Parts: sequence; structure tokens; C-alpha cells
Amino acid sequence: MLHKHHKRSIKQTLLATISLLIVGAGLFLTLKPSVFSIASAPSRINSNNKSGTVYQFPDTNIKSSASNLNSNSKVQPINKYLVQPQNLPVYLARDVIDGNTIILEDDVRVSLAGIKAPSNDESFGVGATDFLKRLLEGKEVYFQIDQKNPQDDFGRLRGIIYLDRKNINIEILRAGYAHIFTTTPSIVGYDDWKQFEDEARLAKRGLWSGEKPAKK
Repeated sequence: MLHKHHKRSIKQTLLATISLLIVGAGLFLTLKPSVFSIASAPSRINSNNKSGTVYQFPDTNIKSSASNLNSNSKVQPINKYLVQPQNLPVYLARDVIDGNTIILEDDVRVSLAGIKAPSNDESFGVGATDFLKRLLEGKEVYFQIDQKNPQDDFGRLRGIIYLDRKNINIEILRAGYAHIFTTTPSIVGYDDWKQFEDEARLAKRGLWSGEKPAKK
């Protein structure tokens, strides 16, 4: 009798174990989609959170460190294009070579990123140079290097110059003394500044005036 009772207990235990396994498997299959969807959600969010190209700095209400002033930062425009440069090195603008090139103190040569002004021997080249001279020479400016493409083929540092709250690269576009000329890669994209070139075109300034000034 004891032997039969022992066999019966073993069978009951086995049946209970099998039942638990079946129930557990069913629960796992039911919950599996939810578990995987939760685990994969952050990656989907990250893949859809794409930052735009940066060409300006956060306004005074946003605190940023020098490490954040790069291609992944967000743009917070002030009054359409005026910005508040933060955590940037300050240089004395010593000389203007042409509408593309500025020499800062310590002989730091800077090529203005995102634009192309005519050379001094081309139409409007002298105007472009004079425009920058009036704005910059002898003044302290901020310099943002193009961290995606920091140097051009001539060894000049490529970047953006700020005077007070003005982006000088944009200012020369608005004055009509340059057109957009982007490189790849760069912190400046064509669409970023197209509105400023369009403004000069509509107002028929400089290059878009239809005039042909004498060359140097």
C-alpha cells in the first residue's frame, strides 16, 4: 500500500510541475511583445531625435559649457539672427585680407565658414573687403571653430566670427557681398543660411544689384 501511495505522490508531483511549466510558458509568450517593446523604446526615441545643423549659440537664458558648443547643440535664435556668444575665445581682429579671410591676433588666420565672397580682383571683392574692415578691424571678436571641418586647404582655421551679438558670416551674406558656400562636413548647412542670401537677393544688394563695379 505504501509503495502504491508513493508512486501516486510522484505522479501528482510530476503533473503539478508540468502544469506549472505550461502556465509559465503561456505567460512568457503573452508578455514577450510588451517586454521587448519596452526594451527597444529608448533606441527608437533616440533614432528619431535628430539635431539640426548648428550655426548659432544659445541665448542668455540657456547656460552652456564649452564642451556643449558643438555640432550637437540646439539653436536658439534671438531676433531672427542675433545671438549671445558664450564660452568662446576672444581675439583682437587685426586685419582683413578679403571678404573671406580675417587675421586675428597671434597671426591666427580665419576663413569664414559657410560663405564665399569674391576675391579683391573680382567684382564686389573690394566692397566685401571694405565691409569687413569697417566692421571688424581693431575690435575684439568671438571665434567659433567649425569642429566638423576646422581647417581649409590653405591652412586657415574655418569658423564663425561674432562681433557683440552679430554673426559676421551672416552679416556679409545679408549685405550681398557673399553667397552661401558650404563644405562637407560642416556645422553650417546650405539651408541654414539660405534665408539671408535670399534677403540680399530680394533687396538687390551687392552681388545681386545688377551693377558691375570696377575691379581693383
